[in-house]
Amino acid sequence: QINVRAFGTYTATFVFLGDETHNANMTFGTVNVIQKLTTLTTPAKTYKASAKVKKYTVTLKTKAFSSSNGKAYLAAGMKVVMKVNGKVYTGFTNAKGQVTFKITNLNKKGKYIAVVKFYSTKGYKGVCNKAKITVKKLPKLTFDTKKSAMPLSVIMPPTVAIINFMIFFIQSPFLL
Repeated sequence: QINVRAFGTYTATFVFLGDETHNANMTFGTVNVIQKLTTLTTPAKTYKASAKVKKYTVTLKTKAFSSSNGKAYLAAGMKVVMKVNGKVYTGFTNAKGQVTFKITNLNKKGKYIAVVKFYSTKGYKGVCNKAKITVKKLPKLTFDTKKSAMPLSVIMPPTVAIINFMIFFIQSPFLL
């Protein structure tokens, strides 16, 4: 087994020292170590404009059994960069290959495109993906003050007294 962390072409020397029936032999060869392919999962995501911090998670993987530990996830600590709405965010993978970015500059309603990149390293090939991020505003609830208030009685079980209170009609499709 040969452990090489950096990609490139290496010269290898193969030596057989010989035994009782075979002569010793030595030969040279080249070994070409290529970068492992990576994939970057960047799902589309929708947020409320009222959220001050929007957490966005991406996953960086390699082909199963191609990493040194046999898993599809790369080692923790791989740097991933995301640019959205002119601001650059940097994060590092955890043990599962996930990076969570805390987006703070998307406070207006709209559709945004995030560009997420993993740059090549000594052993892994870089990858770049785009993600659609949507920010929605909540509908405003309006009160019609022209309509009069109407008394409403709520009847509770016999052990609880009847409570009278006033309720205003709200014009909103969500409460009808």
